[in-house]
Amino acid sequence: MITIKELSEIIDIAQDTVYDQNLYYDKLHQTLIVQIDDYAMDDYEDNNDDLLLIRVEPFAKDMFLEFFETIANPNVRDMFVEQFHGSKKYRKVKDLLPRYHLLESFYKFKDQYQLGITKMWCVENNIDYIDKDGKEVIIEAGKRE
Repeated sequence: MITIKELSEIIDIAQDTVYDQNLYYDKLHQTLIVQIDDYAMDDYEDNNDDLLLIRVEPFAKDMFLEFFETIANPNVRDMFVEQFHGSKKYRKVKDLLPRYHLLESFYKFKDQYQLGITKMWCVENNIDYIDKDGKEVIIEAGKRE
């Protein structure tokens, strides 16, 4: 069974996948597969029903905006919102985080945010997983949390 942390990292990658790369979850073997080209999938052609394409809507922008709302100082919060536009907006904001001692809290927030999206993906796709505490979480078909 796959760990929620491992799957969360893959979900993060999946939001940014390029057109020639796909990420799959092999339900039979409970493993992750990265397809960079068609040759990587030759071994899986017979059991395509066991492969689940990992697709998620890009969530980085929403995540950053929600993080800004957690900043207590309204002046700092407004400054981050103002910086978050145009090209390289993610880089600009990430460069500012250490200056305001927000880097650690940002990464904690990011981990929790991704974890929530990953758990929703597991429920939507009926994928069981091992949570952060090592406990098996069994998703019942048709059940929504």
